[in-house]
Amino acid sequence: LKIVSGGTDDHLFLVDMIEKGLTGKEVDAALGRANITVNKNAVPNDPQSPFVTSGIRIGTPSITT
Repeated sequence: LKIVSGGTDDHLFLVDMIEKGLTGKEVDAALGRANITVNKNAVPNDPQSPFVTSGIRIGTPSITT
């Protein structure tokens, strides 16, 4: 998985799913079925619409639960 970062000082990170051939919407739904909370999120130069996206955003609650 490709982590999108130029450095961060907070509890969020963005995962680019383009190379895996998945959309943020698909991954968000699949992880939701496993009770893992993430958000679909656009990545730089995202070819998908804002309603589908090519990435997911993961924050501290997702990592620690």
